[in-house]
Amino acid sequence: MLDKTKPLRVLDWKQVKDRVPFSRVHVQRLEKAGKFPKRVQLGVARIGWLEADIDKFILDRCKASGITLDDENPF
Repeated sequence: MLDKTKPLRVLDWKQVKDRVPFSRVHVQRLEKAGKFPKRVQLGVARIGWLEADIDKFILDRCKASGITLDDENPF
């Protein structure tokens, strides 16, 4: 769900790579399989990902691994 109290933020590849340690090729494979957030076309040669989508992806992976995030264990 979109948090309307925070402004939308678009992450470039470097910022996504800092958060999710996957190669570009692996991200492309996951996107194609519908297992990674879809990229946003910002211009003719510029793409990005919504920060909220990347955050949700990470949280979903944590939940699937049995990791509970709270105030004592934030990400």
